[in-house]
This record gives sequence, C-alpha cells and structure tokens, in this order.
Amino acid sequence: MWYTAKNETTKQNEQSPNATKIEQKSSYYYTANEGGSISKIDVATNKVLETIKVDGAPHNVQVSPDGKIVASTSAAMMEEGKTEHGSMSMNGSALFYDVETNKLIKSVGVGNHPAHIVFTSDGKYVLVTNSEDNNVSVIDTKSYALAGKISTGNVPHGFRISKDSKYAYVANMGEDTVSVIDNTSNKVISTVSVHKTPNGISYR
Repeated sequence: MWYTAKNETTKQNEQSPNATKIEQKSSYYYTANEGGSISKIDVATNKVLETIKVDGAPHNVQVSPDGKIVASTSAAMMEEGKTEHGSMSMNGSALFYDVETNKLIKSVGVGNHPAHIVFTSDGKYVLVTNSEDNNVSVIDTKSYALAGKISTGNVPHGFRISKDSKYAYVANMGEDTVSVIDNTSNKVISTVSVHKTPNGISYR
C-alpha cells in the first residue's frame, strides 16, 4: 500500500521535500529533500529523528519490501541556493541506506537526471527512471550491480511496478505516453498515448 504524507512536516527543516515514503515494517517515514538530504520521521510523533546528508539532490525515496533499506535517487548537484529541477546537473546515482543505522550501504551510478526509484515486490531488483537518457536502470539489490538498461519514451519520470513484479508502467513526460515494460525480458511491450505531460502513475 502506498501512503502520502504532508510536506509541511519537513518544510522547516530541509529544502524542497519532494517525495515521501512510509516504511511499513517500522515506525518511520522519509522525505527526499532536494536541498541535499533525506529526512527520517517518526510516524507516532511526526518528529524528525535523523537528517541524512546526501552528496547531491535527492528527488525520490522508497523503502524495500522487507523494511531494511531506504533507497533514493540523487542528481549530482544543484546550483547554490537553487531547488528547481532545472538547477540539477544531470549525472546521478541510486543511493541505498540501512534503515536502522542510517548509514550509506552503496551508491550506484545510473543515468542522467534520475527521477523515481521503485523496488520489485520481492526486493531483488530496483528500477530507476533516467529522465535525460530516456531509459530505466535495473539494479540487482544483492550485488548492487547494474543488471541492465531499458529504453523508454522521452523523459521518463514517475512509474509503478505491478504487484507480481512482471510489469513496470512508466510515465513519459516528453511525449505524453506510458511505456509498459516486461520485467522478464527488460523490453517495452506496449506504448500507450495519454494526455499532456504525464509525470506519475498509480497502480491498483
């Protein structure tokens, strides 16, 4: 189940809290703050427990299905004093942190302007949309190695993975389409035209 939390919780603490994810097997939720950090927040008290400093600009944050890892996309840097997406330099990483210790486990180089990051339901893989490269990076969470890249439509951004992890649905902001990816073959099997500038997807 996906949750939404109010950005006001971290607005006074960090710049541009962009995406929020509640860790379901514990009592935390997280925000990706494009000013250079991830906020870890107590669900019961809505108090910030930890501010995890990030070398870059986090955009999206997700927690692994087993609740042990928090992952974030991060562009390499932003111009001083800026928080807009256009202020980010393009090359970026997927960052993996231990939920309990808040320590960085691994930084994995992905593509240009990484946007959203999602775990498969079994936690074995993570997918990342690379908005400027028009593709999706696939990361093996056991080795933290790149397992492949999948070409999508123009400017892929938000996406979701089906409950059985067989398919990924990627919103392509630059061409008003959705790419449907077969996660077994790592290929796009369908392209769906939608309305102008789709940037997110919800899966039921």
